Amino acid sequence: MRMHSLMLALCCAGAVSFAYAGPVEDMTLALNGDQATLVRQLLKKGHDVNQTGGERRETALMEAVRDNASRSFEILLAAPRVQLDTRAGNGDTALMLAAFLARDEMVEKLLEKGAEPNGTGWTALHYAAINGSDSIVTLLLDHAAYIDAEAPNKSTPLMLAARGGHVSTVRLLLLQGADATLKNEIGLTAADYAARAGNHNLALALQGVLAGQPFPDAVQQETPDSAQPPAKSITGAQNTVSPLTSRPSSATPDPAYRQLPAPLLR
Repeated sequence: MRMHSLMLALCCAGAVSFAYAGPVEDMTLALNGDQATLVRQLLKKGHDVNQTGGERRETALMEAVRDNASRSFEILLAAPRVQLDTRAGNGDTALMLAAFLARDEMVEKLLEKGAEPNGTGWTALHYAAINGSDSIVTLLLDHAAYIDAEAPNKSTPLMLAARGGHVSTVRLLLLQGADATLKNEIGLTAADYAARAGNHNLALALQGVLAGQPFPDAVQQETPDSAQPPAKSITGAQNTVSPLTSRPSSATPDPAYRQLPAPLLR
């Protein structure tokens, strides 16, 4: 009743344009408009900052990252009982989501607050490498992210950067000690990932690294055959779920890239 009265009063005052539906729904609507004042009021009235909801089962902090609601993000990050490493229904954390969406400032603030960059399976570094986000890769490595982290199919960040044709990211990872000799579960190296994606110049450069040569100062960057990799498969079968989308994919994954992340659905 008290929450209902609060929402009614705020609506009458012009602060929001929606009626009370429930704490999770109200927080989601507040975040969609980055209504920081309302977010603060909901927390004061007892909203559980770590509660998950919606189709993706995300926390309010994750929703703030997704919606780029910077003011609300600051409030939620400062909440006394916020749990930074809570996982959504697809297994992602707020840090992983921020890395995938290239939210540099949010990544930095999450790390400074103590968010964990490492974990079993997919990590924030994988997601930063997929997009070629050098600044986020650097931030994560500066906070002890494991450079050769293995995804469920044993893909490393270096392989994913090579897959995307991100020459500068590949160079950065190599300079920081990434192992170009590692192979995924079907025996592919980063050089193979680059070649299969049509990044032939990058593939040649990585093959040179495997032969003991330094990575060249300049590599002509090519446009990958595919701007986005196939949906990540949990089981390797059809109609599986991509953790970044939390929705089924009917496409049969290329075995070379099985379990690679798909674009986030808005």
